[in-house]
Order: sequence, then structure tokens, then C-alpha cells
Amino acid sequence: MEEIVGNNNLKKFRMEYQGIYKALVASHKNEQALINDCKVMISKIWDNAQNVKSAIRMAANEVDKITELQRRVKDEQSKVSSRREEEDDKRGTIAVLQAEISALDKKAGENHELEEQVKLKQLQNEYGELMKLKEDQQQRQELQRTR
Repeated sequence: MEEIVGNNNLKKFRMEYQGIYKALVASHKNEQALINDCKVMISKIWDNAQNVKSAIRMAANEVDKITELQRRVKDEQSKVSSRREEEDDKRGTIAVLQAEISALDKKAGENHELEEQVKLKQLQNEYGELMKLKEDQQQRQELQRTR
């Protein structure tokens, strides 16, 4: 009977052992599947982290580009502003010069002759008068001689 009791105990132990073994094998398979899933997730996380790093680098480059473009826009705006000021100055100068030209045209219309021409005419008139005086004197002298 002891053999039967021993066999029964052994059968119970064997059944418990097989149940625990099956549970342990199933747990081990689930653990391996979970480890594999974790490896896949870690790989995805790593890839996403690399993508995030790339995106951050690209964003930083874009910020630099935006800053550079903003600086260039400010430079161009200042150039436009200075050119507008120059243009306004030049328009003012043009207006002054046009007024001077108009005044000179008016003056030229009033006085067709240059100052030198006026003096020349005066001198010619004086010369003519002096020549008349000379002729008159010569005539007087001739009259006195002939008398």
C-alpha cells in the first residue's frame, strides 16, 4: 500500500509539477514576447528620438534663417528709406535749380545783352561823340586857316 500511496503522492506531485512547469513555460514565452515587444518599442522610441533631434536641428536652422532674413529685411528697409531721403533731396535740388533757370530765363528775356555788350555800346557811343568833336575841331581849324 505504501507503494500506492507513494505512487499517488508521486502522481499528485507530478501533476502539480507539470501544471507549474506549463505555467512557467507559458510565462517564459510571454516574457520573451514581452521582451521582444519592449525591444521593438525601444527601437521605435530611439527612432522617434532621432527624428525629434533632427526636427530640433532643422528648427534651429530655420530660426537662424528667419533671423538672417529679418536682418536682411531691416537692411533693405533702411536702404529704401535712405534712398527715399536722397530722392527727396534731389527733388528739392531739382526744384531749386528749375526756379533758378526760370529766373535766369526771365532775366535773359529782359536783358538780351550781356554787361560787356552794354559797355561796348557805351564806348562806341563815346567814340562816335569824340570823333564828331574831332571832326568839328578839324573843321574849325581849317576854317581858321582859311581865314
